[in-house]
Amino acid sequence: MIKPWVFEFVETHEAADPLAFNGARAQEIIAWKGDLWPDLERRGFEGVFFSEHHFRPNGLCSSPNLFVAWLAARTTRLRLGVMGSVTPMHHPWRLAEEYSLLDQLSGGRMEFGFSSGIAVEAERVGVPRAELRARFEEALEIFQKATRQDAFSHEGRFWSFKDLRIVPRPLQADPPCWITATSASSAQFAARKGYKLCTGFLPTEGVASLFDSYRNAASEAGRKASPDDLGLRRLVFIADTDAAAERIGAAAATAMADRIRRSNERLAAQRANQTTGHVPDAPASPRLNIHPDEQIFGSPSTVAAKITEQCRRVGAGHFLAYTIDTLTQEETTRSFELWRDVAPELRRA
Repeated sequence: MIKPWVFEFVETHEAADPLAFNGARAQEIIAWKGDLWPDLERRGFEGVFFSEHHFRPNGLCSSPNLFVAWLAARTTRLRLGVMGSVTPMHHPWRLAEEYSLLDQLSGGRMEFGFSSGIAVEAERVGVPRAELRARFEEALEIFQKATRQDAFSHEGRFWSFKDLRIVPRPLQADPPCWITATSASSAQFAARKGYKLCTGFLPTEGVASLFDSYRNAASEAGRKASPDDLGLRRLVFIADTDAAAERIGAAAATAMADRIRRSNERLAAQRANQTTGHVPDAPASPRLNIHPDEQIFGSPSTVAAKITEQCRRVGAGHFLAYTIDTLTQEETTRSFELWRDVAPELRRA
């Protein structure tokens, strides 16, 4: 079985200036998504993951936990989560409090997701890229203590406290925890910690290699990884015919990649602290190079077949679909409507 999810960036797009913020447009997007998301329950989706990004003029998801709380009140079955919270830019004890409360508010439907983030965003608030990985790992250590112990102490490089008690605690005794990554080192870290792994922006063979690294590290840690531990994220657009999906999807994906490139370049130019160095899982270039494997366009039967083929090849039991923000609302809404014919096929796979 392949569990289908929606992955949301929640962004606006202005044709005149793709990097400009428009408050009226933001209200329009929020109202539209507010009608779209609750309807996902009857379309067969497992749940919704929200992304976290900062300082982007067209971005509406800088505080994804607020979207989770909002959607929790409007749904009863959908699993909800963030993929992932940028832990180097959070106080980990505060993130533990918010995640725990969201699990209570949702009736135990929360998925806990973590990311090391994007260097150009962290540097805007004085977090050097050289510290991202270390902050990420220390924050996760604190988070695990905070949500699994009645009281805990921590003495670390970035955070220290004594006899801290996090209230409330999560409703779920063992909440699902995810790490989003593209590097073998992060995949191995997730496996050793017992976290699930999600990836994207890699060709299928790259994903297969990454997931092999995860499975091998899990085995070395004494546990057997299963498809339920692995999630594949892809760009999906469904239309009534293959020809329409390819034509509309390809043009919209090119426009989206160009907007992301310009946004990343603007952020890089505005960096307060110019630092260098490799960051695992961070893009090496502001350009978003969308590999053909990343794009899944077609009619419902074609999309179901392509998703099933990729998930079987890499051994993923979860599939996260994100859409193209440069599509029209009508095109996106129709694509989600057609998921009614795709989701059941994935669950039967």
